[in-house]
Amino acid sequence: MPKRFISSISSAELEGSASASLVEASDNARKTPRSIAASQPHAIAAKRRVTSCAACRKQKIKCELPTERPPCERCKRRNIECVINTGLRNSILDQRQLAVLGRDLSKVHGTLELVCKQLGVELPKPLESALNSLSAGAGIQDGLMDDGEDGLYEPAQQNSPTAVQAPIDAYLTQQEVTPPGGQSQNLALASRLYKKPDLISKDLITLEDAEILVNHYFIELDPIVYGFVKTHKTIHGLREASPALIAAVCTVGALHHVDRGHLFETCYREYRHVISSTLFERQDIEHIRALCVGSFWLPGSSRILLCDAVRRAGDVRLHRYILKAIHDMADTAFSPSNGSASQSESRDRVRLWYGLFMCDQHQSILNNRESLLPIHLEVLERRGEYLDSDACIHHDLRLVAQSSLLLIMARMKRTFGSEYAAPVAESRAPEFPEFSRELDEWIDRFEPKFHPGPEMGKFPSLAFRLHYHFAKLYLGHNVFRGLQGNTIPNSLLPAARMAYDSAVAIFRMILEADGLLSNLWKVPSYIHIMISFAGHLLLELCVKHREQLNINVEEDYRILDAVVSALTNIRLVSSHPLIRVATGLRKRLFDFAALYGKESLAENGEVCSQRRENSTHVATSAAPYNMPPELAKPGPSLDMDAMAMPNEFFFMDFNDFTFQDASTDFPGI
Repeated sequence: MPKRFISSISSAELEGSASASLVEASDNARKTPRSIAASQPHAIAAKRRVTSCAACRKQKIKCELPTERPPCERCKRRNIECVINTGLRNSILDQRQLAVLGRDLSKVHGTLELVCKQLGVELPKPLESALNSLSAGAGIQDGLMDDGEDGLYEPAQQNSPTAVQAPIDAYLTQQEVTPPGGQSQNLALASRLYKKPDLISKDLITLEDAEILVNHYFIELDPIVYGFVKTHKTIHGLREASPALIAAVCTVGALHHVDRGHLFETCYREYRHVISSTLFERQDIEHIRALCVGSFWLPGSSRILLCDAVRRAGDVRLHRYILKAIHDMADTAFSPSNGSASQSESRDRVRLWYGLFMCDQHQSILNNRESLLPIHLEVLERRGEYLDSDACIHHDLRLVAQSSLLLIMARMKRTFGSEYAAPVAESRAPEFPEFSRELDEWIDRFEPKFHPGPEMGKFPSLAFRLHYHFAKLYLGHNVFRGLQGNTIPNSLLPAARMAYDSAVAIFRMILEADGLLSNLWKVPSYIHIMISFAGHLLLELCVKHREQLNINVEEDYRILDAVVSALTNIRLVSSHPLIRVATGLRKRLFDFAALYGKESLAENGEVCSQRRENSTHVATSAAPYNMPPELAKPGPSLDMDAMAMPNEFFFMDFNDFTFQDASTDFPGI
């Protein structure tokens, strides 16, 4: 019987066989895929494939076998022993076709459940999938089947309920195969009813572990990122919402839970699998929420996740919900097509859009690239009205304040440029105090509105002040770009001093502000990287511009050393980004001490050596580090290029006082 691909099977044949197969589906689900293939009458049976005997194979000549049994013609003529190695080989293609049929059968079962509900009759027995049993085994856990069987076939674009309907489709000729009227809507509804397995149903982690990770995320982490997931409240709500969302929450929870850190790799692998396998499928708001959570917390994948999230947010017109969020307006020509959302749902979606905008601007700053989202949308221009609404909560205040700050920083980037390592023209000097004044007005406007709350205490106001120093540092660092150790022009000295003062203020604040250091382990990676940038820049200024900026090198060294020691003492999961930040800064401190030629920078030389020994055990994920020989000699400037560590952003040296071009480590965090 010739092989038949899934695309060649008509819907009538599939529906006819589905009714007869549903009765046996539950029994077949408990069997292995091989036993299912053997028990089905239309399955292609595995056969013994005979190739050639050992003697002919050794001579690399054709083996003539009249039958599948030895001897062959050559061995028979030569009267020699003819040995044939036979093995049972299953067709992988046939197995994958069966897997696709199994998934389609599950969708048929979902449609049958829908029909039974409409008719008020008893629902069919639950259908278990043999594919789930296969996925729960070594497949995904070993990383060998990250793509599963989904990688072999793409869904039919026109017939698939997941196909995105673009306006241009109205001007294109439809394909010949089109579902009858009303059938596409039924397929879409059945697809929504069909729940894909998640990392718990796949037995990748236990329900008990998942509950611990989810509760940890809800209590410690979700308030930090503006309560994006709090609408679901329980693990059951997350599982109902989206397999990607429960995977994202468990991944981030494991990254920040010391006693469950061993689950991080498993959860992270499943999260990447879910996201990659749904790349060409249409997803709902909850999938975008899962992408947003990953963009905030997982620096190694944040750019990839953000690009997918921005695309999907544009598909559902997420930014248009601002109108309904402000006025609870009825459907208008400017509202989204699915404008039936309530005002609370609309505000939740506007918050999600602001979260994506923040991630986009963070990536634009850190990776030195253009932003994906435009900055002249109505959702940004009317953020003041959104904040004045009676339905405003404290998370809205934080989101609007951060968005306002990032808009100022985006204009800084556009004004001073960062594409090339060229020095800033002295004619731009008057623009530095103008931006600095805007930042002062920003903090004067929003800081009085922050009050300690039961959820996060004083942390929001502390983080607010920390972001203010980040922005001042980002503004002033442009002065040093392209100087190559030369003297700072006099007209730019005030801006240079502002950058230095901001870097020192960041580390003083970490040491002295009550409640900031103890919460740094649970902030998004953007803050960690900005702290790392501030430390690298501060040490660089101590080497190259200490006289011109009148820097007290010993005092600044001790402040930075105290912060790094405090970060090192925090108990963290080995994959946590803060470990890599502390390790990178610790190595730079020792390099700086050797270059500066003063071991007395540390209070005790023995303590300094001991700390260097201990720092090698801080992060198990740290890359090997060899100090270049030129650093053993004191010199006029620090060769940052010589110490660059590829694919390790948290260890990287910020080349000539600027952020380097994007370089993403795809496999991990």
